[in-house]
Amino acid sequence: PIPCVPCQSQTSGQYQRRVHGLERGYFGKQADEDTTATFLTIKLNDDPFNEAQNWPSNVITTTKYSILTFLPVNLFEQLRRLANIYFLVVIILSLFPEIAPFNPWTSIGPLLLILAVTALKDGIEDYARHKDDERVNTSA
Repeated sequence: PIPCVPCQSQTSGQYQRRVHGLERGYFGKQADEDTTATFLTIKLNDDPFNEAQNWPSNVITTTKYSILTFLPVNLFEQLRRLANIYFLVVIILSLFPEIAPFNPWTSIGPLLLILAVTALKDGIEDYARHKDDERVNTSA
């Protein structure tokens, strides 16, 4: 790691870190003459300066869904399971009275129940992940 070196004024809490333009170029080759040192400047306890730098945030997000994407993404994930695809095909075939000797609702009901219970379980788990993310991101 490249050590941070203090600037002229240590009392302001400003530190710089050399990023590019080292004495030797990449892979140990001699650097070009026009290469200049570029420093990353961080000012401690100076929020307006640090926010103006547009650095990426350190926010952690482990949730799968948002409010808008919950239903489509969850249905997509559930319909990737072979058993759910099988029941969906049985439901489609049961819609044709010439093929199926039984009422289609005898297949639609259980599939909807399974999809609803699994969606509820996934929603509760994702909400718990959201709360954990919020706790981690606000802790100091």
